[in-house]
Amino acid sequence: MEQVDLFSDLDYFDEADDEKEEYESQNDNSELKPNMFIRPLNKEPEKRYLRMRLIIDPSYPGGYKVESPFDLEGIDDGYFLRQIQWLEQYDGVFLDKDPLTKFLNREIKKMSPSYKTSEKDFQVFILERLPLLKLYRTKFPYVYEDMERIYGLMQRQNSHMDKEHIVVDLAKYVVEALFNYFFKSIRPRLSDIQRRAFDEKKTYGNGNRGAVELKKRICLNVGLPEDILGTITIENVLGRLNSTYGNSIIEKFINMLVIEYFYGDRYINRYLNQGDITQKYNTLEKLNSIRRKVSHSTEERFTNEDYDFYMANVFYVVNDLLDAFRED
Repeated sequence: MEQVDLFSDLDYFDEADDEKEEYESQNDNSELKPNMFIRPLNKEPEKRYLRMRLIIDPSYPGGYKVESPFDLEGIDDGYFLRQIQWLEQYDGVFLDKDPLTKFLNREIKKMSPSYKTSEKDFQVFILERLPLLKLYRTKFPYVYEDMERIYGLMQRQNSHMDKEHIVVDLAKYVVEALFNYFFKSIRPRLSDIQRRAFDEKKTYGNGNRGAVELKKRICLNVGLPEDILGTITIENVLGRLNSTYGNSIIEKFINMLVIEYFYGDRYINRYLNQGDITQKYNTLEKLNSIRRKVSHSTEERFTNEDYDFYMANVFYVVNDLLDAFRED
């Protein structure tokens, strides 16, 4: 009797044959197949809301984890995590009146400082220290991949030799690699710029006199002290402009000054003119001197203080380089 009451509003199934014949006379392009029988329900659909728990934890990939609303000992947590990750891709999803991505990033940054490097997920580290590298990941994929590999070394470093390897890898695969990007887009013009620089040097006099005058002019052009390049041999730096762009970040920086003086490039111009350029040069010079201690035979030994200084400043340099590539 109870079953009859529950389904009293539905038609008897023996009417299906008549409806099937009627269906077969419909358009052949219908999505329903001849052997299918679909009967609409008379009852209005009901809405059910599931409440999952989102836990900010910088040790987890992406900086958070998600707990399922069901008591299944966590076996379905991954499914609900993927739902949140999917929602992150859309601007129209809000949490606490903020776009979901903005909310998550803000809360992750709040928690991140209390976690050690060895505990922190790479994506959290990128969000906290190198946000522009995350933003430009597709533009600089190899730099991003190399930074992820280096971060693994940073998490495991427990010896002086490990610290040396980290400094060398950051210098070569991240900082120098980003410097090189500035030159690649104007590579066809580098030979002409190089020739013009050597020709102008000759007009100022032979030997050291012409070199000193050229260094003075390329520095004053961007607001650097005229004698800041000191005893650097400009001929050697110019000689590498069309090949390696310079054998160090200082040589690459000087060749940027040369390009800015003789040609001009929007990305190089932007990099040289953002912030205090004298402080920029001094920081690069200090980082370069630390890099030389671990990659060249020098009388000075690489110390823990050198490592601490390098790690405290190198990511500011990387963000500064990346900021020059922003699209207006």
